[in-house]
Order: sequence, then C-alpha cells, then structure tokens
Amino acid sequence: MQAKTSLLALIFSTAIGFPTAASAASTTVTVTLASPTMTARVLRNGVASDCSAAKAFPGTITSTVGYAVSSALANTSSQPVCTLFTLTTSASCGTNVFATAYVGSFNPANLAANYLGDAGGSSATSSFAAIVPANGSVVIALSYTTPTPTEDCTMSISTQPVLPPTVPALDLRLLSLLGLLLAAMSCIRLQRAQR
Repeated sequence: MQAKTSLLALIFSTAIGFPTAASAASTTVTVTLASPTMTARVLRNGVASDCSAAKAFPGTITSTVGYAVSSALANTSSQPVCTLFTLTTSASCGTNVFATAYVGSFNPANLAANYLGDAGGSSATSSFAAIVPANGSVVIALSYTTPTPTEDCTMSISTQPVLPPTVPALDLRLLSLLGLLLAAMSCIRLQRAQR
C-alpha cells in the first residue's frame, strides 16, 4: 500500500507540473580602491525587493563611485524561481557598499537596464528576494556609496530558491494517466468488496 501511495504522489506531482527545485548558489564580489568608476549609483530607498511584484527601479544618485560585478548565478530550472539573496560583508564595509541584482548583465552607463532588485539599504548583512527568469542568470553589482572609500570591500552573496516559483501548469497526459490509475484502483476495491 505504501508503494502505491508513493507512486500516486509521484504521478500527481508530475502531472500538475511542480517544478524541480533550483539549486542554492554562492559567490563573492570585491570592490577595491582601484576598481573602475561610474558616474552614478543606485538610490537606497529603504524598500527591499520581494517576489510579490517586481520592484520599480529606485533611481540614481549622481556620484562617482567604484564598482565591481560578481560572476553569474544561474537559474537552471525551466521555470521562473523566486530567489532569496543574502548579502554579507564586514562591519566596516556595511554602510559603505550597496549591492544590486541584474538579469544577465550589468551596464554601468545605464543602471536601470536589466535591473532585478536590491535590499533597499546597506548593512553588514541584508537580504532581498526577486524572481529569476527561467534558464536565466543574475549578476550582482557592488558599488561604493561614497566617492572617497578608505578600504577594499568584499561581499559574499548566497542564493536560496523559494518554491513553488509559479502556479503549476497541468500536463493533461499525466493527469489522464492519474485518472486511469485511480479508476483501476476503484475497480479493484469494488471487486474485493463484493467477495
């Protein structure tokens, strides 16, 4: 009976299309006193991104600051995935850097292009969530918040998928198979009950 229940659960979850879990990932990014500069930075508006709705680009502040870009973090799932981003840096760098997520790539000349989200503020530890597109990648741009930084700053970024990312889609073939399997089990039970 246990095997039948497990088989039914597997068929049902596959039939309604629950996505497979995307993997957790991590990377680091370091902005240094010798990093390239850009002429504006993203505004810290105090609102952290979440998966309920895409956060509007918060705007920019004119200031020449150094920046660095992380390696890409990939969503290898065929479904969009709500992803929690956890950002950690040293206490001395906490308010001196700001991290912003971008889909695919970062363009320092157009900070609104490919914008995905941010934590809304700077601290030694912060987090935010955003929906990463199916088979998409995200890079984190780390910038100084002051034009006169005094130290190099490294930020660790970890991601954790928050499932389910979307409303599951029905696979009619597997749903039909589930229906046939349930009908066959009902027939077997009726036959046993009549004995």
